[in-house]
Amino acid sequence: MVNAKMEEGLRLCDAVDKFGEAMQKKLLDKLDEGYAGWDEPSVFSENDLVAKFMKAVTSSKDLSKDAIDIANLAMFIWWRKKYLTVEPPTE
Repeated sequence: MVNAKMEEGLRLCDAVDKFGEAMQKKLLDKLDEGYAGWDEPSVFSENDLVAKFMKAVTSSKDLSKDAIDIANLAMFIWWRKKYLTVEPPTE
Protein backbone atom coordinates (compact mmCIF):
# COMPACT_ATOMS: atom_id res chain seq x y z
CA MET A 1 0.00 0.00 0.00
CA VAL A 2 1.31 3.42 -0.97
CA ASN A 3 1.03 6.10 1.69
CA ALA A 4 -0.66 9.47 1.12
CA LYS A 5 2.61 11.41 1.04
CA MET A 6 4.02 9.18 -1.67
CA GLU A 7 0.80 9.44 -3.68
CA GLU A 8 0.91 13.22 -3.44
CA GLY A 9 4.54 13.19 -4.53
CA LEU A 10 3.59 11.16 -7.60
CA ARG A 11 0.79 13.60 -8.43
CA LEU A 12 3.20 16.53 -8.04
CA CYS A 13 5.72 14.93 -10.38
CA ASP A 14 3.00 14.18 -12.91
CA ALA A 15 1.71 17.76 -12.75
CA VAL A 16 5.21 19.20 -13.20
CA ASP A 17 5.89 16.87 -16.12
CA LYS A 18 2.65 17.85 -17.87
CA PHE A 19 3.15 21.55 -17.16
CA GLY A 20 6.74 21.37 -18.41
CA GLU A 21 5.60 19.67 -21.61
CA ALA A 22 3.05 22.45 -22.18
CA MET A 23 5.73 25.08 -21.54
CA GLN A 24 8.13 23.41 -23.95
CA LYS A 25 5.47 23.10 -26.68
CA LYS A 26 4.59 26.78 -26.38
CA LEU A 27 8.26 27.81 -26.48
CA LEU A 28 9.00 25.71 -29.55
CA ASP A 29 5.85 26.99 -31.31
CA LYS A 30 7.01 30.57 -30.64
CA LEU A 31 10.51 29.73 -31.87
CA ASP A 32 8.97 28.42 -35.11
CA GLU A 33 7.10 31.75 -35.40
CA GLY A 34 10.41 33.60 -35.25
CA TYR A 35 10.54 34.62 -31.60
CA ALA A 36 14.05 34.36 -30.16
CA GLY A 37 16.45 36.01 -27.75
CA TRP A 38 15.16 34.86 -24.38
CA ASP A 39 18.71 34.10 -23.26
CA GLU A 40 20.37 37.09 -24.91
CA PRO A 41 20.53 40.15 -22.68
CA SER A 42 21.22 42.30 -25.73
CA VAL A 43 17.80 41.31 -27.09
CA PHE A 44 15.80 41.41 -23.84
CA SER A 45 17.25 42.95 -20.70
CA GLU A 46 16.44 41.46 -17.33
CA ASN A 47 14.29 44.52 -16.63
CA ASP A 48 12.38 43.90 -19.87
CA LEU A 49 11.70 40.31 -18.87
CA VAL A 50 10.61 41.27 -15.36
CA ALA A 51 8.29 43.95 -16.78
CA LYS A 52 6.78 41.43 -19.23
CA PHE A 53 6.33 38.95 -16.38
CA MET A 54 4.64 41.49 -14.11
CA LYS A 55 2.36 42.67 -16.92
CA ALA A 56 1.39 39.08 -17.76
CA VAL A 57 0.59 38.32 -14.12
CA THR A 58 -1.41 41.47 -13.45
CA SER A 59 -3.30 41.64 -16.74
CA SER A 60 -4.28 37.98 -17.11
CA LYS A 61 -7.98 37.44 -17.69
CA ASP A 62 -7.68 33.65 -17.88
CA LEU A 63 -4.94 32.10 -15.77
CA SER A 64 -5.69 28.63 -17.08
CA LYS A 65 -4.59 29.91 -20.50
CA ASP A 66 -1.95 32.45 -19.46
CA ALA A 67 -0.20 30.32 -16.82
CA ILE A 68 2.08 28.74 -19.43
CA ASP A 69 3.22 32.15 -20.74
CA ILE A 70 3.74 33.41 -17.19
CA ALA A 71 5.70 30.28 -16.27
CA ASN A 72 7.88 30.60 -19.36
CA LEU A 73 8.71 34.20 -18.48
CA ALA A 74 9.51 33.11 -14.92
CA MET A 75 11.79 30.40 -16.33
CA PHE A 76 13.62 32.96 -18.48
CA ILE A 77 14.25 35.14 -15.43
CA TRP A 78 15.26 32.16 -13.28
CA TRP A 79 17.63 30.81 -15.94
CA ARG A 80 19.33 34.16 -16.38
CA LYS A 81 19.80 34.65 -12.65
CA LYS A 82 21.14 31.13 -12.22
CA TYR A 83 23.22 30.67 -15.37
CA LEU A 84 23.99 34.08 -16.86
CA THR A 85 26.40 35.98 -14.70
CA VAL A 86 26.96 39.20 -16.64
CA GLU A 87 24.52 41.49 -18.42
CA PRO A 88 26.08 43.70 -21.03
CA PRO A 89 26.03 47.41 -20.25
CA THR A 90 23.13 49.37 -21.67
CA GLU A 91 23.97 52.20 -23.98
